[in-house]
Amino acid sequence: MRSTRFGNLGPAGEWGLNHVISTGQSLSVSTESNVSISTQPYNNKMLHDGSATYDITLPNAATLSLQPLVGPQRTTGPGQTAYPANLEGSDAVDISFANEVTRIAIANDYNDYRIATSTVGVGGQPMSVIQKGGSGTSYAASLYECRAIKRLAGLAGLTFGTRAVMLRHGETDDENQNLSYATQLATLASNYQTDLQTITGQTVGVYLFGTQCNQNPQSFHVGENVTALAFWAAAVANPGLVVLVGPQYQFAYSPFTFEHMQNYGPLGELHAKVFWIIERTGTWTPLWPTSVVRVGTAVTITFNVPVGPLVFDGVASPPHAGGTPWNAWWGGAKGFEAYDRLLTVSSATNASPIVIGFTTPHGLNTGDPYALTAVVGNTATNGVWSAVTFVDSTHVSLNGSTGNGAYTSGGIGFSPIGVGAPSISGNQVSFTMARSPVGTPTIAYAHHSDRLYGAGLNTGGFPLGRCGLLRDSDPWVSGSGFQQFNWCIEFAQAAP
Repeated sequence: MRSTRFGNLGPAGEWGLNHVISTGQSLSVSTESNVSISTQPYNNKMLHDGSATYDITLPNAATLSLQPLVGPQRTTGPGQTAYPANLEGSDAVDISFANEVTRIAIANDYNDYRIATSTVGVGGQPMSVIQKGGSGTSYAASLYECRAIKRLAGLAGLTFGTRAVMLRHGETDDENQNLSYATQLATLASNYQTDLQTITGQTVGVYLFGTQCNQNPQSFHVGENVTALAFWAAAVANPGLVVLVGPQYQFAYSPFTFEHMQNYGPLGELHAKVFWIIERTGTWTPLWPTSVVRVGTAVTITFNVPVGPLVFDGVASPPHAGGTPWNAWWGGAKGFEAYDRLLTVSSATNASPIVIGFTTPHGLNTGDPYALTAVVGNTATNGVWSAVTFVDSTHVSLNGSTGNGAYTSGGIGFSPIGVGAPSISGNQVSFTMARSPVGTPTIAYAHHSDRLYGAGLNTGGFPLGRCGLLRDSDPWVSGSGFQQFNWCIEFAQAAP
């Protein structure tokens, strides 16, 4: 008899039917998917309503049944539509996830591993919509499906429990610069655990897991990628409750919007891999930094490495190279970044040159380069400026600039610091900064987009690059044949 982190709960070491909820926004509902999953190779299930109403107030409706998990699970819609018309494509992440978990289980001598999934996300909506008590129906729909599937599992003589909540979310809150996102993640995880345990009667935990969603892959789109960093912070602060699978910049993205995928299979299979590791070992820690040490201009970063050795992957176009805005400073750094003089913008004149105001003294001198991002209104401010001119202690002008509108709000500025070619030694990466920092610098990785995601070419022939090239050497190959290395998460950390 096999055992899982939940103990011996069935004839194959698991509940008769294992429930997983999938929520989030567009990546959770397979926007732009062009893959059809019309057959179910195992015994995985989905909730079906013969009346097609899926009334979330009626989990005991006689029209409900369990059907083989295929895609689309329900009628697809145009996007940003509430459950049950929330699906936009046929291969939602949870389908490939469920099939991969079952495949892995059978390969490890399980008789079976049955999963029922519930896809309740909605495209383009922030946490305030999908959270408990939010303005949308996602949370209530997930509890409705849990109640309905539990009842139907019981009628089929199957024991039942909810394993996890899979979250594909973060872009909208990043665009809104939601600084409370880490706290909201922990609250979402805690609320789900409490409510699902009440419904199922299980005493074992329910964890929230997912990958870092990056901002739209455009230079200077918004400021700090707050939701990617928030998922990292929430996972560190809430072990066993919030699980960070890793980043997702390593996958191939759509040539049309550059933030969605036309094949969600590899993404679902990555979640399945980590889910299985947690089931077998009780824990998971991705490739992330455990310490950043700076001595003068020398920087050494120590990492948790799931499967050694660390390597730099050279298959895709390198980040910050080939004439991109950050090339002069980070072009050979393989995704690593360094900067100082991190400041908040308070004003930007609609003039030539643009004069920038900061909330605190800037410490800049005439001739210093400076980068600005997330300025709303006078968007011509955003970019990397080769030189500024000192105006006073809180103002500089941007050499060669011309405003394009009235300043509205927002804006973050910093001075990029050149990063020398990094080297790997064991579980550490070291590099040297091109100059001594002013005050405390920030050391970052895969943090500023300047090219599109993916590993190939889009339809116009433009190169698609990863945000970083650091990965481990995990030999794991998923059922579709995709090599599931563990790639380094996106991070930004002060280095005193």
